[in-house]
Amino acid sequence: MIDKPIPNQEGIALPLVLAVMAVMTILSVAAINVSTNQTLLVQKSIDRDEALYAAEQGYNHYLWKLNDDDIFYLDTTEYDCDTSESGFDVYTLNGEETGNYRVQIRVARETVDGIEVPVRNRIVLRSTGWPENDSDHLRTIEVEVSKRTFTQHAMVTNNEINEYGDELYWVDDEVMYGPLHTNDTLYIGDYDPIFYGPVTYVNRIDISPENRISSNEVFRQGNSQADPLEFVSSNTDLLAHARMSGHYYNGCTYIYLKGDKYDIRRWDKDANTWKYNEVAYTPPSNYQGNNDQYEVGTYRANGNNYSSFAELRADIPSLELPANGVIYVNGSTGDNGENSHNRYVYKFDRDFGNVFVCGQLDGKLTIAAANDLFITGHDPCDWRRPNRISNFNRGINEDNKPGVTYSTTDFSQIMNGSDWVRTEVEGDGDDMLGLVAGQCIRIIHYNWPSQLSSRDWCWGGKGLGNRIDTAPDDIYIHAALFVRDISYGFEYAEDGSNKGEINLVGSITQRYRGFVGTTGGTGYNKIYSHDPRMLYDAPPYFVEPANTGWLSAKWRETSQHVPE
Repeated sequence: MIDKPIPNQEGIALPLVLAVMAVMTILSVAAINVSTNQTLLVQKSIDRDEALYAAEQGYNHYLWKLNDDDIFYLDTTEYDCDTSESGFDVYTLNGEETGNYRVQIRVARETVDGIEVPVRNRIVLRSTGWPENDSDHLRTIEVEVSKRTFTQHAMVTNNEINEYGDELYWVDDEVMYGPLHTNDTLYIGDYDPIFYGPVTYVNRIDISPENRISSNEVFRQGNSQADPLEFVSSNTDLLAHARMSGHYYNGCTYIYLKGDKYDIRRWDKDANTWKYNEVAYTPPSNYQGNNDQYEVGTYRANGNNYSSFAELRADIPSLELPANGVIYVNGSTGDNGENSHNRYVYKFDRDFGNVFVCGQLDGKLTIAAANDLFITGHDPCDWRRPNRISNFNRGINEDNKPGVTYSTTDFSQIMNGSDWVRTEVEGDGDDMLGLVAGQCIRIIHYNWPSQLSSRDWCWGGKGLGNRIDTAPDDIYIHAALFVRDISYGFEYAEDGSNKGEINLVGSITQRYRGFVGTTGGTGYNKIYSHDPRMLYDAPPYFVEPANTGWLSAKWRETSQHVPE
């Protein structure tokens, strides 16, 4: 056997090692790349999450601000408004944001009878967020938030009974132009009222016969059961706003609206003096009558003497409307024995938180009374004896419409034959009044303010034989009304004669159903319609349901980021 020599294998291991090393290097690089990419993907995911969290943080911050103050964004010292975008007013903070976000408050504009109005109860919050270390990595959300309000309805009633426990029925010829809501049972019976707007109720509808509940002749837009709108227990929010940047008063107050200004005659309970447009004055200690003024004597104010209150008024300028649109009148509450010997004079007690108001408003304003609020047909600052005043209840504006109306906004009812179609807004359409009372809102019926303590601070006495009828024949009310504890109505509607019609455009919210007339022909007939602008807007800081709040209605992510 011949042994074969083994080939020389020196150097073979090196290529193998190099090959293995190359493979390992490739695998390592691949692993590093995978790891790096995975880390980047994880970081991107983290950044995306952080950007979304920041956007949500911005949204929640501004939602909190909305729940604290519905119209905070109208503060021009803090927010800029851009109206160039079609269909929206866009508000942005004009300073630095406090987090990793930028937010726009986007308020839609709706066209009501050719007039654009802002939608105050439905807002879109657009919030753009980014991670703390990467301001270029943006995510943006848009959340539409909305809330239920009292003013979305022509009428809201907590109880379909009066304060004495009597059930109040809707009767023949009564008409409601707009949405109606009751937290109680709606009583109709064998009558033919017409509800042109949708009707919602919490308990049931008591109607006879029962099959009329589906009648299109009664319920033109149907009816349905709904959740209650809870009444607040106090009006302290309005008091706080009046003290901050509104006008706050304490004691019986008489207000005459004069466009974008107003006159006010009041008893200052804190200073124990009468004031006219915040100038203290002293009236004469006694008076003599004549055919025109029923006042002769010397008034003293600002160190000057005046021969009449009219002369004093001419020398003292009217007041500007408050900056935030809120007037609050504080004072004693109750009826001061209204149902006893003080029946017709209690409301003039100097210490009570009562307000008397009429005139025309140019702007936005809410007037609140701690106790009662009375709507008059003549300037309540004019304290002269009413039967000595020429054109009493007919001289407050060029249209001779006694009550509270608007300077640049009016309304008309559009009919199709005998059927109502809609309430049309005319004019500039930006005036809006709120009237709020702790106890009652009443159209005045009897007696008139004076400055005579011997006459209980009023013309007209306590009894039937001495009372003076000061209610206008036909009255106009353009306002949103809110009554916390009792009701809205005509003072002593069961007494006297027929007074014509109440032409009310706005909204009525009351704890109990009040009444303005009787089937016997006393008092007023009602023509009530909803102000269509109040579907989207309300007077300044107007009272809202206790169970309301800004709630998310729609959420979406968008690529339209809030610009820097």
